[in-house]
Amino acid sequence: MATMDLAALGLAPAFGLAFVLVLALLLPVLLLRGGRKDARPTRSLRTLVVLGSGGHTTEMLSMLASMPKEVVKGSVFIVAATDTMSQTTLETQFPGAVVLRTPRAREVRQSWLTSVFTTLVAAMYALRTVVREQPDLVLCNGPGTCVPVAYAAWLMRLVRVKSCSIVFTESIARVNSLSLSGRLLYPIVDKFMVQWPDLLIKYPRARYVGFVI
Repeated sequence: MATMDLAALGLAPAFGLAFVLVLALLLPVLLLRGGRKDARPTRSLRTLVVLGSGGHTTEMLSMLASMPKEVVKGSVFIVAATDTMSQTTLETQFPGAVVLRTPRAREVRQSWLTSVFTTLVAAMYALRTVVREQPDLVLCNGPGTCVPVAYAAWLMRLVRVKSCSIVFTESIARVNSLSLSGRLLYPIVDKFMVQWPDLLIKYPRARYVGFVI
């Protein structure tokens, strides 16, 4: 398991503080309520796929199209509440997909002061979703919507509630540096994929996979 990088968390202190508070207050209650109870076979791979918006969604759906069927079948997709395009795009490629809405931790051009509250709300939703779904795998590629979900999965693993692999793919637009989401998640994910080889110089744990679309 990757260790937590406090320097990375320092990039977004509001997120770190909010998530710790949510964990302390809600995790015991959520665990007592138990995980998801549904008709999916016990051996089915439980996958949470976090969709970004615009090009992020295009990249993720392109990757899913090339993945084994057992990874995609029965996946649950998480979409930001204010993202109206991703669900439409998703349903075109994967009709009948299960979609869960979640608030964004921070909207574009939102002030850092107000983001403290929205991050707290996003962390609460993410933790509740991860506890309920009990995923074996989390797939994400940004933007910020994926950060609370990935940290929720990491924290569940940290307290030995559920072992879950987290895979993050950096955007094709990031040639020489990581996105904020990438910098926050680089220390904790199991696999960190980049689409440009120059990023391997600064981030040796990353894996160069070429262009995904």
